[in-house]
Amino acid sequence: MCLRLFMCRVTTAEPVEQGNQRLLTKRLNLVDSADCLRVPGDSASKMTATEDQMKATVVALILDSNTEEAIRVLSRWYRVSVPRLGIGVVEGKTKGVAAVYSQNRKEILAARREFMYDPFVMIHEFYHHLRSVSGRHRGTEKQADRFALDFIDAYRRLAGAWNAEG
Repeated sequence: MCLRLFMCRVTTAEPVEQGNQRLLTKRLNLVDSADCLRVPGDSASKMTATEDQMKATVVALILDSNTEEAIRVLSRWYRVSVPRLGIGVVEGKTKGVAAVYSQNRKEILAARREFMYDPFVMIHEFYHHLRSVSGRHRGTEKQADRFALDFIDAYRRLAGAWNAEG
């Protein structure tokens, strides 16, 4: 199984007027690379992309509003079922929560739409899915945070290298 690897290139920052504030935004473009992300256990003898490249790709996909594809990439990489994605909250878990993972429904629920495009939130909740389907759900919030931050760190390292090249 081959997953296309996308590289993220950040073009120049553009000023944007929003209300009475002037913000700088960065345009994010996913560039299809010639590399192919090979899933462990593939018939191919050697992976052509590293785990860091997969992590950076996942973050870039989420930032590019393609969360569904990012979750599919993660699910293929870790060889687990793909959780459903939705907007809403689980009863009793509403205050100060960006998203939750419902183990019974195998669904990641974002409290608001904007949280669907937050890499930290989505990868954090995917960690809970990963731990629950593996049969040993001992994952703490601290471990889920570390898991998500590891992806973001890989993205920062590789995005800096990709932008320096081009």
